[in-house]
Amino acid sequence: MHIFTQDTLKSQCPREAVEATEKAKSVQSRQAKVEQNFGSATTSQTDSMEKLSGKDKELIRDSWENLGKNKVPHGIVMFTRLFELDPTLLSLFNYKTKCGVVPECLSSPEFLEHVTKVMLVIDAAVSHLDDLHTLEDFLLNLGKKHQAVGVKTQSFAVVGEALLYMLQCSLGAGYTAALRQAWLNMYSIVVSAMTRGWAKNGEHESN
Repeated sequence: MHIFTQDTLKSQCPREAVEATEKAKSVQSRQAKVEQNFGSATTSQTDSMEKLSGKDKELIRDSWENLGKNKVPHGIVMFTRLFELDPTLLSLFNYKTKCGVVPECLSSPEFLEHVTKVMLVIDAAVSHLDDLHTLEDFLLNLGKKHQAVGVKTQSFAVVGEALLYMLQCSLGAGYTAALRQAWLNMYSIVVSAMTRGWAKNGEHESN
């Protein structure tokens, strides 16, 4: 099995992105930036749908065309960044293979399966840009599952930031401000539905 190391990550990312990561001073300051970027992620689905323009859809589809064909390596870049932003998330992954540190997670077959599932969710969203409402029940259920295993809603924003980082690493000069905003808009729709599912599950448990 191919193990993705930190050197592998650096070889796939533009120099600027790697340097930005290495210069980050603390998890807290990075999370503050994340929350600012995704502050509107919990708006209603109707409001979010209005933000997804025809140009947004075109940018998302074009950028995902090649990335979606090679999901796991790109997913590894995304999750490596996720654990850099919030190392405490490692504790949520309890597999037969010890997952106490990032390299152990990256070499775990169970973790790679999880990476694949996450990338398939992104793939489904991209495939349904014209009718994202059809994914409502699926995303609500996904939010419920995340609540059940102890994921906090704040972590949805951190995942979004990791997704943007992966896109920057993979697309290089193709990662423009307009493309970044398009993905932010789509991800906000996904997070909005997942957050509602998360909240519903929390209310059910408290009753």
